[in-house]
Amino acid sequence: MAPTNAEVRHDHGTERVREHLMTSLHLGRLRPGDRVASVRRLADITGMNRKTVHRAYRVLADEGMLDVRPGAGTYVARSLAPHGHDALMHAVNRCRTEARSLGLSPGAFADFVHSVLNGGLAGLPIVVSECNREQIDMIGRDLRSGLGIEARPVLLENLVANPTTALAGAWGVVTTDCHRAEVEAAVRTVGLPVYRVALDPEFPQAILRWARTRGVVITVGDERFAGVFVRFLGQLGAPPEVAARVRVVPPSRLRAALAAAGEDPVVLVSPLSERDAKASLPAGTRPVSAHWRLAEGTLDRLRAELAYDLAARREGHA
Repeated sequence: MAPTNAEVRHDHGTERVREHLMTSLHLGRLRPGDRVASVRRLADITGMNRKTVHRAYRVLADEGMLDVRPGAGTYVARSLAPHGHDALMHAVNRCRTEARSLGLSPGAFADFVHSVLNGGLAGLPIVVSECNREQIDMIGRDLRSGLGIEARPVLLENLVANPTTALAGAWGVVTTDCHRAEVEAAVRTVGLPVYRVALDPEFPQAILRWARTRGVVITVGDERFAGVFVRFLGQLGAPPEVAARVRVVPPSRLRAALAAAGEDPVVLVSPLSERDAKASLPAGTRPVSAHWRLAEGTLDRLRAELAYDLAARREGHA
């Protein structure tokens, strides 16, 4: 069950008090065993409600950070140290408190940590949907190697035509902003989450730098990628004469594209077309492998989103 607004405010108050005490410890104003400010005094210092401070002291005492001595006051626990395993335990407790404010029980929080850090996403069935197999393969390779999930390719046209069949047994769908609206509209009838990923902008930027002075030929396994990529170059502000030097072709048209590209073109070969491209390359041509990767930070964000949703769904089914 999601937390009430009151519970969220209470957790926020606990974190403010915790932050105040930890800062005092790190600055040397407090040491383990020292008496902390009274509820009234700390409320005056922080501007917080006395009931909130009292509740926070009680929570922190339950966590072991504070030692409440009836009739004598409240003290920093003698076992507390700003570094080492105690500090790590307090960090865990803090994260657990924040997770509780988001509606996750301690068990669900443990599931989240396991999924994020210990391979808990391995084998999770996730559909990757785009309008061409080239991008699907690019994204799927990174998801499999980076997260260990089961990335299942589904063309956008098949997803839109029959989402129930296309998504059978899937946990969710991954796509880019290019087709996010279409994917969300198709998936809405099934009720699965849609996750966005971004591709590394450096890849097309590098191609444009080459194309300012020479031709660039890219071989792909799915020719539908050509239109998508050329449009993307235009969105990056590529001048028409520069974009015209970039040719995206299947292996069957590689030789013709190389002849039209002029002297010393850059040749990029995607993983989907490597075998067929090798047979079409003229002797002496040295191609560059062209795997357009996910943008930096995308996998970490997706890992956190999947782990959170996985924990929340398990919580709801508990």
